[in-house]
Amino acid sequence: MKSITTTFLFLKNYLKLNLLSNVMLFLIFSLSAVGNAQTYDYEEVIMQDQGENDSNFGPSDGIPVHVAHYFPSDYLQQYQGMLLHQVEFYIFATPVSLEVKVWGEGTPTSPGPLLFSQVVPATDIYKEWVQVDLDIPIELVGQDLWIGYEVENEPYTGCIGTDAGPANTGFGDWYSVDGVNWIAFSEVNTWFQRSWNIKGHLKAPIIYQRDVAVTNIINPNSAANLSAEEEITIQIKNYGFETQTSIPYTVNWPGQQYDGVYIGSLATEEIVEVTLPVTTDLSEYGIYAFEACTNLPGDELPELDCASKEVVNRVPELCNDNLYLFGCDMDRISYWSLANINLPEIECPSNGSAYLDFRNEVHEFIAGETYELSVKSTFIDHHFAVWIDYSDNLEFSPDELVLADGYCEVADTEYTFNITIPEDAPEGDFVMRMRSQWNAPVVDPCETYEMGLAIDFTANVVNPLAIQDFDQNNIRIYPNPFTEQIKIDLPENLKDGYTFTVMDLSGRTIYSRKQTSASGNSFEWDGSALSNGIYLVSLRNESFYITKKIIKN
Repeated sequence: MKSITTTFLFLKNYLKLNLLSNVMLFLIFSLSAVGNAQTYDYEEVIMQDQGENDSNFGPSDGIPVHVAHYFPSDYLQQYQGMLLHQVEFYIFATPVSLEVKVWGEGTPTSPGPLLFSQVVPATDIYKEWVQVDLDIPIELVGQDLWIGYEVENEPYTGCIGTDAGPANTGFGDWYSVDGVNWIAFSEVNTWFQRSWNIKGHLKAPIIYQRDVAVTNIINPNSAANLSAEEEITIQIKNYGFETQTSIPYTVNWPGQQYDGVYIGSLATEEIVEVTLPVTTDLSEYGIYAFEACTNLPGDELPELDCASKEVVNRVPELCNDNLYLFGCDMDRISYWSLANINLPEIECPSNGSAYLDFRNEVHEFIAGETYELSVKSTFIDHHFAVWIDYSDNLEFSPDELVLADGYCEVADTEYTFNITIPEDAPEGDFVMRMRSQWNAPVVDPCETYEMGLAIDFTANVVNPLAIQDFDQNNIRIYPNPFTEQIKIDLPENLKDGYTFTVMDLSGRTIYSRKQTSASGNSFEWDGSALSNGIYLVSLRNESFYITKKIIKN
């Protein structure tokens, strides 16, 4: 597709009148007159930052400020003729007020006339990308453009989203208190080397009668442990003036191809999602390349009819890196008591990660039961949340959230909450994650927060119908402390075999063996080779699981 000067409006009127032959002559004339016409896609995104949110910023006193990106004319030349139709920006914390703005050409250090502004309701905005559609798109005609917003945040809560840096000084970091006098923020404040998260979404003008394309492959998506029956969904858009029906399409992926027809009607700029009547097996770990194309007869721009996507089936792993910017020395959960686990003094790890791997702390739960959780925090206004990874893929989904927005208002004060294990919860061992942060609810198990602590425990869930009729208090492990041998006594009515395991406090297995019911309900184990210290002994079968601490002297 070619870029066009302001004569585009005249061309568009010709097309609406279906004077196609005259239009094509005019188009050839217009392009040859421009001399440096550009080729671009249907949709483009312009920005002066890295494109991803990493952190936040805001004046501590909460005054209204302006932030913006500057796009000089030489940058925009490649998009000449396209239309700015949407502004997108990242808001890190709920603001008091918010207004998106677009300015025309001014100088390289300050914007020109205001071309667009819109107040955005800010009540429900929190750590998300905000998209604002322009009621009248702005055509790029070879002049500078400034895109930004005015925002007021609560004191000490920075709501302006930023990238990880380095700063794009003089382009992605413009800042103003009054909207008149502007500074390149990272140039004046050398400690701040980041850019604001702002994007401008462009779309190509409509110049063809018959022009449809696949704009996106919506499903499948990259994740851990993809299944053998993944759904395939594509998105088709009509970029032409003419309404289209019976649109053929093709989807290709490794070793397979599907040909289909969308039999509905698709008007100008209308979008439809099409889910294939077949699924695909992505259960093997690896990368899968997908391509989807429309095959409309007579399409006038077939080179842009396809979309492609790489889908990765990842080996599961816990997200435990870069969880916090400033650690947990001042602000963390310091006391935890739930089910059979009591941790009276939780220290901040010395490596600065603000992450503790306590999967050796096995919480014993019965499906359908409710348990009381008691916690304390080291600082005021501390929030936390808890997930149990029932899907066992080391990723914590929203439906695995078992406690949302636990809150400790006062430091060093015990607060209690209820955690209910669903009746239909699967049996087994699952990772249970607690995440905390200061001054705002915890909504994501993996996102980078400023201060707080993350802890991974183990949740062992059993079905009450499977629990054998014996008192686990009758399980004896003695002497404790011990020097050489320990003895294990089990209830006489234990019907099945079990596994006996000894672990160190990191969860590393030192010894493990299976015992059968025929071998009796009592046995001794020689631990004389162990170094002095604290160890964990676990006994389990399909009906029960118990863990006890033992001390070697």
